[in-house]
Amino acid sequence: MRRYFADILNGKTKLHPFHPLFILLHPLSLAYLLIVQARLFLFKTGIFKTNKLGYPVISVGNLTLGGTGKTPVVEYIARFFIDKGFKPAVLSRGYGRSSKTSIAIVSDGENILLKPGEAGDEPYFLAENNPTVPVIVGKKRFQAGKVAIEKYKPDVIILDDGFQHLSLARDLNIVLLNCVKFQGNSNIFPAGSFREPVSALQRADMILYTHSDEAPDNCCENLPVRKDILKLKTIHTFDKIVRVNDQKKISPEELNKKKVVLFCGIGEPGSFRKRVEQYGAEIVHYKYFPDHYFYKAGDIQSLYKTAEILKADFILTTQKDSVKIKEVASTFPLIWTVMMKIEFTKGEEKFRKALFSCIKVLS
Repeated sequence: MRRYFADILNGKTKLHPFHPLFILLHPLSLAYLLIVQARLFLFKTGIFKTNKLGYPVISVGNLTLGGTGKTPVVEYIARFFIDKGFKPAVLSRGYGRSSKTSIAIVSDGENILLKPGEAGDEPYFLAENNPTVPVIVGKKRFQAGKVAIEKYKPDVIILDDGFQHLSLARDLNIVLLNCVKFQGNSNIFPAGSFREPVSALQRADMILYTHSDEAPDNCCENLPVRKDILKLKTIHTFDKIVRVNDQKKISPEELNKKKVVLFCGIGEPGSFRKRVEQYGAEIVHYKYFPDHYFYKAGDIQSLYKTAEILKADFILTTQKDSVKIKEVASTFPLIWTVMMKIEFTKGEEKFRKALFSCIKVLS
């Protein structure tokens, strides 16, 4: 039942209007939508204030509860500015973090200061992959931004998962749409995966279609967006594969004809599995955990025993998962991490130009 409900929230299962579960959840979705629309009205009328930091702010967000691949896009943007000689900082809510302070510094741009559980899995591996970028977490991103400015003097601030965070003004509002998920259940939470109606795309400056190679070309046509909005297609693909216990690296092509045990706790596990299969791997066992799941030692030990019985060559997981199992996985040499990257099928120069324009406007 938990897996079935998770499929509803992930957009994979679309309930018939007369389904008992839809009848139960639909009133809750209407109540949730009412709250969302009321909140938006309060911001539009100025009753709730939108605060400006006085620094360029680029928001990366989505309409759904997860599974669009925001983190590789945030990484891409951070590296773009670093390559141009600018200093970015990342603000994130830090979903699921155990640290109780309202604002927490995950990385100061030199050292990672928190453990994965204290920081939240995604902010932690953002800090791990971008060691020169300060990463700050906090539910109130305006206050987190003020801390970033005071301590690190960034040139640009990247707001992770910020589309619904209306209390912080942004100069570029990027929304990611998972082409696969968009074809599924588009009901409002909890009857579906959407945080807001599709009409909310009117607030966006740019749409990135992710996983565009896994869906028909016309999957996201006729969206209610402004005519001036920039729409680009991207894919999420494997960069390299790293062994957890010693950081040995191999190319994804080395998965070909190998037996693989697969596990993950992410928003779109099906896409991860499909990508592994595209490299020619034989998946002999897979285990999906809830999104943002924090693993117990027994989970990993059980997977390892299964891999040994099935004579698997690899146990594969995502970086989002591997940051939470490092201590346990260090004793299991079969466990490898897949490092992801984003690629544009076309329009990359337009994307980079839009990023750079944020700096130029406010410089």
